Amino acid sequence: SVRITDVNGCVSQTDTVSIVVNPLPNDSLYMSGPSVFCLGDSLTVGSAAVGMDYNWSTGSTFSTVTIDQSTNVSVIITDQKGCINYSDTINVVVNPLPDTSITVLGSLDLCPGDSVVLLAQSGLNDYFWSNGTFSDSITVTQSGSFYVALVNSFGCTDTSKVYTSILHPLPTTSAIIFSNIMLPHQMGLFLRSLSTRLLSFRSLGYLRFHHLP
Repeated sequence: SVRITDVNGCVSQTDTVSIVVNPLPNDSLYMSGPSVFCLGDSLTVGSAAVGMDYNWSTGSTFSTVTIDQSTNVSVIITDQKGCINYSDTINVVVNPLPDTSITVLGSLDLCPGDSVVLLAQSGLNDYFWSNGTFSDSITVTQSGSFYVALVNSFGCTDTSKVYTSILHPLPTTSAIIFSNIMLPHQMGLFLRSLSTRLLSFRSLGYLRFHHLP
């Protein structure tokens, strides 16, 4: 209120005016985890203010938002009295996963003495092969299933698909005993039978020729 006195000494008292300054809504944000994470993960960001109107930079109007890609996140908060406050901006960074593609150098169908190389992408931080190897490649000579877990420079981890090798046995051979006398038509039947067996092995994809002593 105010007391007013005019030039004649008359005094007047005004009514009392009550002035209320309302506090701004809480502009604090909370996060469910770090703002830097790997592809496939997500982050929940929420406002600490309860029962307000929320206008997020993502377009959401809920009290929380879930982020799964790189972006800047902030929110404008309005309370029931119309007071407005602005949160800080959170910079969310989503790092890529390692490249899990594998180069197969050779065939996964093996004969005794053969090998195949499985080569992962170079330049990664860590390699964890299913056979216990820690380099970027392995050489396979036996039947088995093989895969690798990879870690890149961001600390993100992913696993390759499974590669299965099969070690085929050599075809069995039997001793051939020639009699002193074999008629021409008998020799022809024998050679045709032998040719058919060799073609059968070849059609299976693992025929190899070996020189016998």
